[in-house]
Amino acid sequence: MNKKISIIIPVHNAQEYLQKCLDSIINQTLKEIEIICVNDSSTDNTVGILDNYQQKDSRIKIINTDCKCSGGARNRGLEAANGEYIGFVDADDWVDKDYFEKLYITAKENSCDIAATSSVVLIENGKEKSIKYVGATPADNPVNTIEKKKKCIIATGICWNKIYRKDFLEKNNIHFKNIHNPSEDNYFSIQAIILADNILFIDTTSYYYRFVCNSQTKARKTVKDFWVTDIYKQILDVIDNKNLDSQWKDVILQRAAADIKLYYSEMDKATKKKFSKHLKKTFPEVLKSVIPKNSILKKIFSMTNHDIHKVITIIGIKLKIKNKRLIKKIEQQKQMPV
Repeated sequence: MNKKISIIIPVHNAQEYLQKCLDSIINQTLKEIEIICVNDSSTDNTVGILDNYQQKDSRIKIINTDCKCSGGARNRGLEAANGEYIGFVDADDWVDKDYFEKLYITAKENSCDIAATSSVVLIENGKEKSIKYVGATPADNPVNTIEKKKKCIIATGICWNKIYRKDFLEKNNIHFKNIHNPSEDNYFSIQAIILADNILFIDTTSYYYRFVCNSQTKARKTVKDFWVTDIYKQILDVIDNKNLDSQWKDVILQRAAADIKLYYSEMDKATKKKFSKHLKKTFPEVLKSVIPKNSILKKIFSMTNHDIHKVITIIGIKLKIKNKRLIKKIEQQKQMPV
């Protein structure tokens, strides 16, 4: 059977949600698909669920790996894929029954490198909420200019609301980073958007994104997350190596600053200090956007009121001085009748 789309599902300890995901895939109206489930070091009943579904549907291919990151797992899926187009679904998400058929028809009829849906539904605490803006809608079609593509890149780095022509990905050597970092999607998606000749959006079928709040999503960012700067610097290297329009550098710096600023906000005080030094050394272009000048100035000089004293901090040295105006006001109040 000619495989029109290879659907890659990275799976790690997903027993709670995996069945809903797989049900939405095996029941697609587009039948000429292969379903590549990349089991990445699962220790729960994920493998048992995958085996059970594979027995029911021969289109399911299981790959076992020890990447310990969804980017690496997706790369394993890309290596094994035989479809004309590539799609991604996360193991805790699901899609409409006609999702891949509508994207495939759009891509084929319009010779697209990428076809995407602008209809993404967020599932949080069991409630559905439509994500109204992912950078473009059908009204923007075709998305083939820097200005239109910029909106997609600035809005989000998600890879899973799209299908990609496989030979386009191979020709441009577009892949994921083998790192455990939420921005691994960005490295793949941003390159694909920049290099695609023709991108079309539809809004008649939906991707359902389940936000799972766990200890990892609540955790503070650490030095391990400093990798986010390398991702964007490597995208800038791609722009240089391929001699792309210099406007792309400004787009990437804008996106990098927004992403890195979010990371910075989720760090504790000690990590922020280390990260500031890291940015100054490795990515000074975004330092001012991430840490405003007044924020740096406050670290050098600050003044606060404490009772009848003012405390001035200069480069970490605290000086306590009398607040004469406050003392005079207190003395005047003492003289007033009760």
